[in-house]
Amino acid sequence: MESTFGLPVASPNKTREYARRYASDEWETIKAQIERLYVQESQTLRQVIDILKQNHGFIASYVVISIFLIILSMTLRFQLGRSS
Repeated sequence: MESTFGLPVASPNKTREYARRYASDEWETIKAQIERLYVQESQTLRQVIDILKQNHGFIASYVVISIFLIILSMTLRFQLGRSS
């Protein structure tokens, strides 16, 4: 899908870009990158967003990435609880 969210994403030159709606398969390919950058490499949320944009052309807002990280955190906690 090529439609956009109404969520502006700040860029370094202070112009606004809009995150587009990504298809499920596109989102699946980027999720591992977000987990690696934020969890394993301890990058900040801003750094994750910048790296995804520069290296993959993936434009996402703080809100979208934050929601993903919350879901990831809950999933990992649930899995750890089940393995005990």
